[in-house]
Amino acid sequence: DKKTTDKTYEICKKYTNKIYFDTADCCEPLRPLCVKHSDGEWLLVLDADETLDNQAKKNIRKIADAFNKNDGFHIDRKEIILGRHLMTVPTLRLYRRNKVHYSCNMHEVPKIKGTIGKLKGYMLHNTEERISQFVGKTNKLTSLEAKELIKKSNLGLFQIFFYALFNSSKFFFGYLFYKKLILKGIPGFIFAFQSGYHEILKYFKYYELKYMRNKKSEERK
Repeated sequence: DKKTTDKTYEICKKYTNKIYFDTADCCEPLRPLCVKHSDGEWLLVLDADETLDNQAKKNIRKIADAFNKNDGFHIDRKEIILGRHLMTVPTLRLYRRNKVHYSCNMHEVPKIKGTIGKLKGYMLHNTEERISQFVGKTNKLTSLEAKELIKKSNLGLFQIFFYALFNSSKFFFGYLFYKKLILKGIPGFIFAFQSGYHEILKYFKYYELKYMRNKKSEERK
């Protein structure tokens, strides 16, 4: 199906006929496919809600046009949430095609064979603009993360509820005070709260997958 909700296919079609489709539930499994289908020396990864400022664009062109000793670059990403710039975090999104490796884990940082530099300029991440977007994204991501956790971990009931409580508190208070989002007003508090709730929901969904569904299967027998 070549239909997209934001006309991505129609826009890309104007510039190239090399368009590939996949049915993955998240972007991480698509990263190696992007590398496979690319032929340039340098790759820049941008999500649909990310853009570059002018300084970053100019410096990327300089890197692509001249010899550079680095094999990858961190780009400072400004997190703009609910219309406000809450924090800036470095993200590794520019690298040589033959120097990168992905293992397809969620929220994965790619491995670079070589040296990594720092790009001057910013990536702008205009993410959730409405509360409803928070709810939808959290529900989708926690379902995927719970399934991935099932494959990697065998947690008991005590561990599930301990990690849910511990991690939710760590993320909530970490963002609120360590990342100083308490100074960012209501948007900062909402993001910190949502980050804590995200962890609770992830482990509760893990509990549902491991215990509630197994119990239902046994009852059917």
